[in-house]
Amino acid sequence: MGMSSVAGIAKSYFSTLVNQRTGKVHAGALVVQLGVPFAIGAACLFIDPLVFSPSNAIVGISIVSALLCAMATMLFQTRVSLRNSKEAGEDRFVTEKDLKLIDELFSAVLWAILFGLVTVLLMVALEWMGACRFGDGFGRLSSALQIALIGHFVFVIGVILKRLNRVYELVAMHNR
Repeated sequence: MGMSSVAGIAKSYFSTLVNQRTGKVHAGALVVQLGVPFAIGAACLFIDPLVFSPSNAIVGISIVSALLCAMATMLFQTRVSLRNSKEAGEDRFVTEKDLKLIDELFSAVLWAILFGLVTVLLMVALEWMGACRFGDGFGRLSSALQIALIGHFVFVIGVILKRLNRVYELVAMHNR
Protein backbone atom coordinates (compact mmCIF):
# COMPACT_ATOMS: atom_id res chain seq x y z
CA MET A 1 0.00 0.00 0.00
CA GLY A 2 2.91 2.34 0.62
CA MET A 3 1.93 5.99 0.76
CA SER A 4 -1.81 5.29 0.99
CA SER A 5 -1.54 2.97 3.99
CA VAL A 6 -2.90 4.29 7.26
CA ALA A 7 -2.08 1.14 9.21
CA GLY A 8 0.70 3.02 11.01
CA ILE A 9 -1.85 5.33 12.63
CA ALA A 10 -3.82 2.40 14.03
CA LYS A 11 -0.63 0.64 15.16
CA SER A 12 0.61 3.82 16.80
CA TYR A 13 -2.65 4.33 18.70
CA PHE A 14 -3.06 0.76 19.93
CA SER A 15 0.62 0.62 20.95
CA THR A 16 -0.13 3.39 23.45
CA LEU A 17 -2.64 1.19 25.29
CA VAL A 18 0.00 -0.34 27.53
CA ASN A 19 0.49 -0.76 31.24
CA GLN A 20 2.94 1.99 32.22
CA ARG A 21 4.60 -0.18 34.87
CA THR A 22 5.15 -3.32 32.80
CA GLY A 23 5.25 -1.90 29.28
CA LYS A 24 2.98 -4.72 28.09
CA VAL A 25 -0.37 -4.43 26.35
CA HIS A 26 -3.05 -3.40 28.82
CA ALA A 27 -5.77 -6.03 28.36
CA GLY A 28 -8.36 -3.98 30.22
CA ALA A 29 -7.83 -0.99 27.93
CA LEU A 30 -8.25 -3.17 24.85
CA VAL A 31 -11.44 -4.68 26.25
CA VAL A 32 -12.86 -1.24 26.93
CA GLN A 33 -11.72 0.19 23.61
CA LEU A 34 -12.84 -2.69 21.39
CA GLY A 35 -14.71 -5.31 23.37
CA VAL A 36 -17.31 -3.12 25.06
CA PRO A 37 -18.45 -1.25 21.93
CA PHE A 38 -18.69 -4.42 19.88
CA ALA A 39 -20.44 -6.27 22.73
CA ILE A 40 -22.99 -3.45 22.82
CA GLY A 41 -23.30 -3.70 19.05
CA ALA A 42 -23.78 -7.46 19.28
CA ALA A 43 -26.43 -7.02 21.97
CA CYS A 44 -28.23 -4.60 19.66
CA LEU A 45 -28.71 -7.46 17.21
CA PHE A 46 -31.04 -9.05 19.74
CA ILE A 47 -32.79 -6.05 21.27
CA ASP A 48 -33.40 -4.58 17.83
CA PRO A 49 -32.78 -0.81 18.06
CA LEU A 50 -32.71 0.29 14.44
CA VAL A 51 -30.74 3.28 13.26
CA PHE A 52 -33.18 4.66 10.67
CA SER A 53 -31.25 7.83 9.95
CA PRO A 54 -27.62 8.16 11.02
CA SER A 55 -27.42 11.77 9.81
CA ASN A 56 -27.13 13.28 13.32
CA ALA A 57 -24.30 10.89 14.18
CA ILE A 58 -22.62 11.66 10.86
CA VAL A 59 -22.75 15.40 11.58
CA GLY A 60 -21.56 14.99 15.17
CA ILE A 61 -18.63 12.73 14.33
CA SER A 62 -17.66 14.99 11.42
CA ILE A 63 -17.61 18.09 13.63
CA VAL A 64 -15.58 16.40 16.35
CA SER A 65 -13.12 15.01 13.77
CA ALA A 66 -12.70 18.46 12.19
CA LEU A 67 -12.01 20.00 15.59
CA LEU A 68 -9.47 17.25 16.26
CA CYS A 69 -7.64 18.26 13.06
CA ALA A 70 -7.06 21.69 14.60
CA MET A 71 -5.98 20.04 17.84
CA ALA A 72 -3.50 17.84 15.95
CA THR A 73 -1.92 20.93 14.43
CA MET A 74 -1.55 22.57 17.83
CA LEU A 75 -0.14 19.38 19.37
CA PHE A 76 2.41 19.12 16.57
CA GLN A 77 3.49 22.70 17.16
CA THR A 78 3.63 22.18 20.94
CA ARG A 79 5.69 19.00 20.57
CA VAL A 80 8.25 20.68 18.30
CA SER A 81 8.44 23.71 20.58
CA LEU A 82 8.96 21.60 23.71
CA ARG A 83 11.62 19.47 22.02
CA ASN A 84 13.50 22.54 20.83
CA SER A 85 13.41 24.22 24.24
CA LYS A 86 14.47 20.97 25.93
CA GLU A 87 17.41 20.48 23.55
CA ALA A 88 18.46 24.10 24.02
CA GLY A 89 18.39 23.60 27.79
CA GLU A 90 15.78 26.32 28.21
CA ASP A 91 13.19 24.14 29.95
CA ARG A 92 14.53 21.58 32.39
CA PHE A 93 11.00 20.92 33.64
CA VAL A 94 9.88 18.94 30.58
CA THR A 95 11.01 15.31 30.70
CA GLU A 96 11.15 12.56 28.10
CA LYS A 97 8.04 11.04 29.71
CA ASP A 98 6.20 14.31 29.15
CA LEU A 99 7.18 14.28 25.49
CA LYS A 100 6.09 10.65 25.23
CA LEU A 101 2.70 11.57 26.70
CA ILE A 102 2.28 14.28 24.07
CA ASP A 103 3.24 11.76 21.39
CA GLU A 104 0.62 9.33 22.72
CA LEU A 105 -1.98 12.08 22.75
CA PHE A 106 -1.07 12.94 19.15
CA SER A 107 -1.47 9.26 18.17
CA ALA A 108 -4.89 9.14 19.82
CA VAL A 109 -5.99 12.32 18.03
CA LEU A 110 -4.85 10.97 14.65
CA TRP A 111 -6.66 7.67 15.31
CA ALA A 112 -9.85 9.52 16.26
CA ILE A 113 -9.68 11.58 13.06
CA LEU A 114 -9.07 8.52 10.89
CA PHE A 115 -11.62 6.34 12.66
CA GLY A 116 -14.18 9.15 12.58
CA LEU A 117 -13.67 9.53 8.83
CA VAL A 118 -14.03 5.80 8.20
CA THR A 119 -17.11 5.63 10.45
CA VAL A 120 -18.77 8.55 8.68
CA LEU A 121 -18.01 7.11 5.23
CA LEU A 122 -19.45 3.75 6.25
CA MET A 123 -22.56 5.33 7.73
CA VAL A 124 -23.12 7.40 4.59
CA ALA A 125 -22.70 4.30 2.42
CA LEU A 126 -25.16 2.32 4.54
CA GLU A 127 -27.67 5.14 4.39
CA TRP A 128 -27.31 5.39 0.60
CA MET A 129 -27.85 1.64 0.28
CA GLY A 130 -31.03 1.96 2.30
CA ALA A 131 -29.76 -0.40 4.98
CA CYS A 132 -31.25 1.82 7.65
CA ARG A 133 -34.83 1.72 6.38
CA PHE A 134 -35.75 -1.89 6.94
CA GLY A 135 -35.90 -4.12 9.99
CA ASP A 136 -34.52 -7.13 8.13
CA GLY A 137 -31.28 -8.89 9.03
CA PHE A 138 -29.12 -6.48 7.04
CA GLY A 139 -30.78 -3.45 8.64
CA ARG A 140 -30.28 -4.88 12.12
CA LEU A 141 -26.66 -5.80 11.34
CA SER A 142 -25.89 -2.34 9.92
CA SER A 143 -27.49 -0.68 12.97
CA ALA A 144 -25.47 -2.86 15.34
CA LEU A 145 -22.26 -2.07 13.44
CA GLN A 146 -22.96 1.66 13.51
CA ILE A 147 -23.64 1.57 17.25
CA ALA A 148 -20.40 -0.36 17.85
CA LEU A 149 -18.36 2.08 15.76
CA ILE A 150 -19.87 5.09 17.53
CA GLY A 151 -19.10 3.41 20.86
CA HIS A 152 -15.43 2.95 19.96
CA PHE A 153 -15.23 6.56 18.76
CA VAL A 154 -16.63 7.74 22.11
CA PHE A 155 -14.06 5.68 24.03
CA VAL A 156 -11.22 7.09 21.90
CA ILE A 157 -12.46 10.61 22.66
CA GLY A 158 -12.38 9.63 26.34
CA VAL A 159 -8.72 8.59 26.01
CA ILE A 160 -7.93 11.90 24.31
CA LEU A 161 -9.63 13.89 27.06
CA LYS A 162 -7.84 11.92 29.78
CA ARG A 163 -4.44 12.42 28.18
CA LEU A 164 -5.13 16.06 27.37
CA ASN A 165 -5.96 16.65 31.03
CA ARG A 166 -2.71 14.99 32.07
CA VAL A 167 -0.66 17.03 29.58
CA TYR A 168 -2.28 20.17 30.91
CA GLU A 169 -1.45 19.20 34.50
CA LEU A 170 2.17 18.38 33.68
CA VAL A 171 3.14 20.97 31.13
CA ALA A 172 0.87 23.94 31.61
CA MET A 173 0.55 23.86 35.37
CA HIS A 174 3.98 22.34 36.17
CA ASN A 175 2.06 20.01 38.51
CA ARG A 176 3.66 16.66 39.24
